[in-house]
Amino acid sequence: MGGRNTVLMDAISWRIPLVSDIPTIIFGADVTHPETGEDSSPSIAA
Repeated sequence: MGGRNTVLMDAISWRIPLVSDIPTIIFGADVTHPETGEDSSPSIAA
């Protein structure tokens, strides 16, 4: 699907419990909105 998997190297080396001791998934999201008054462009979520 063209996604990107990322490993938190600091979490692995520091053994952060939340990330390394329990199965954890972290999602990132972003929304881009057009300028105020711009009616021809939609908001884009990724």
